Amino acid sequence: RRPQIIAVSVDPYGDARASLRADDREWHLSSAWWHWAVGSTAQLSAVWRAYGVQVQVAVQRIQGTPVYNVTHDEFAYLIDRGSVRALFAWPYTPADVEAVLRAVASP
Repeated sequence: RRPQIIAVSVDPYGDARASLRADDREWHLSSAWWHWAVGSTAQLSAVWRAYGVQVQVAVQRIQGTPVYNVTHDEFAYLIDRGSVRALFAWPYTPADVEAVLRAVASP
């Protein structure tokens, strides 16, 4: 009954499992309901396309080392039983999400 949160990476170059675990600890996220979707650019770009998320990567070389600068849309979707019930575009607040959750939960 508790909502599950799936965060889809927009930075396959920097989102390693170890760094995400550190984020979990820093932000006090519960791994019981918070899940990170990471993968290759090819895997993730299919999800980005499906949900209309634009991701742009600029590669810069600093002393021969590639540095990836990633910019992207910031969206959150509320998906209930396979249907998109709401889209939140940044900036949004927890109160915005709570209001929609209450409306969805009401008979």
